[in-house]
Amino acid sequence: MNAWKNLSQREKTLVGLVIPAFLMVIGYLYLWLPTHESLTRLRTDLPLKAAEFAWMEHELSLIEPLMTRNENSGSVQPILTVIERRAIESQVKKSIQRVQPNNNSEVKLWFKDVSADRWLRFVDQLSLDGISVDSATITRKTDGVVNVRATFVR
Repeated sequence: MNAWKNLSQREKTLVGLVIPAFLMVIGYLYLWLPTHESLTRLRTDLPLKAAEFAWMEHELSLIEPLMTRNENSGSVQPILTVIERRAIESQVKKSIQRVQPNNNSEVKLWFKDVSADRWLRFVDQLSLDGISVDSATITRKTDGVVNVRATFVR
């Protein structure tokens, strides 16, 4: 305290202004600036994270049927039942023109004016049930639309 008494009025005023200014600079550099930068980064990242979350939800909605599909795995459904269910799910049932079962494990299908993407999704879904394409003839009708004759086997 003796040192404070020995200072002139001008020095006391200078110290009285420097200490609060120093504390303000330290507060700005170590408290406010990092917080502001983090907030700015979070505001920038939020739309990206929201888009990523929406994509993950979409992917999950595609996976959920696969995770629950074989709840009663002890019983094997007839191939025609599986094909009909998958055709409805893949939205290709209305394009099926003819169905010819050859035996319990083989079916021939004729598709007319079917979306190529939907037909491929249908085939992919059938593969999850152990059904594959034995042979197929695909004729392009227009962009993205095909006619297909295919034999499916289990």
